[in-house]
Amino acid sequence: MLVNTFWEIRRERSDFDPYVISLYFALVNFANRNAWAGFSLYREDIIGLAGMSKNPYYKAREILKDAGLIEYEEGANGVSKCYFTVLEVSLKRTQQGHSKDTEGTAIGTILNKPINLKTTKPINTKVLDLTEKEKSFLDFFNSTCKRQFTSLPEKAKKQLCNLHKNNYTDQDLTKAVLDGYQDSLGWTDPSKFTPEYLTRLDNFQRYLFADNARKGQPAANTAVPKSINKNLSEQTKKTYI
Repeated sequence: MLVNTFWEIRRERSDFDPYVISLYFALVNFANRNAWAGFSLYREDIIGLAGMSKNPYYKAREILKDAGLIEYEEGANGVSKCYFTVLEVSLKRTQQGHSKDTEGTAIGTILNKPINLKTTKPINTKVLDLTEKEKSFLDFFNSTCKRQFTSLPEKAKKQLCNLHKNNYTDQDLTKAVLDGYQDSLGWTDPSKFTPEYLTRLDNFQRYLFADNARKGQPAANTAVPKSINKNLSEQTKKTYI
């Protein structure tokens, strides 16, 4: 699975910062819309969707290419559309049973368990009791927020499921986590920024549609409003990948 493979690569690299992650999921979103064929984008369109400026975009793009996750052909003078291809990656193994990264490949298994590409030992699989979408979300949350959650409480699972049912996309979740994490850095107790807090619909929508201004600290035991504005833009109503 494309998303799971991405997170396995992320575990093995120290240069996958939030910009890299945001750009990758923005590109996956466009690839999905184009039936996984190559596609062309203006720079301003992709950096706007990914939520970054020009310099972080160029750095993140090179990191993704180096990891074998994308290929791209720059437009003329950096102004014309750039042509992107999101690559499918897999892991080939040597005769000695060690992982070998070739042809853009990045994930392997031992008895159907994810392995660490450096030690060839199975990775902690506690999170594998989660669904695929729950695991992808938790991996991204931990990576972005520098946390080590190994599971989701039932309440967070139900809230995340409701977001999926309302057709929120990977890109929506990415933006909400990134924006929410930046906001939490100004809180008295940033540890209160948890998957359960973020996936509550009123908090999620606040971060999804807010600008970069500080939103204030979390209110304790605030109930979800009974009536929530669900008039989403066409962009945010795309099917979850």
